[in-house]
Amino acid sequence: MLVLLVLGAAALTVHRLRVQSFKAREHELAERVDARTRDLQQEVAEHKRTETKLHEQMGERERAESDAHRSAERASESNRELLAQREASNARTPNVAGQRRRPGVNATCCTR
Repeated sequence: MLVLLVLGAAALTVHRLRVQSFKAREHELAERVDARTRDLQQEVAEHKRTETKLHEQMGERERAESDAHRSAERASESNRELLAQREASNARTPNVAGQRRRPGVNATCCTR
């Protein structure tokens, strides 16, 4: 009978030690999960900040490209107007020999 009592006490002690070991391991794992969760939350927050900056930069770039496109269109239109004026002026200016000048030909190159 005493042997059964000692074996029962030993089994109970082993069981308690295993339960304590499991609880300690559970606590350790919970801490690791919490730490990793915090790391991931910080990483997600950093990605969101980066994404926001990229969207802002994309907007700025699109506005700059649009401004550049409008400026190029205005410059092209001004160029066309100046060329049209030059063509009209050349067509009205007589050549030294009394002929009309050809567009794009300098009058000074033909006179001697």
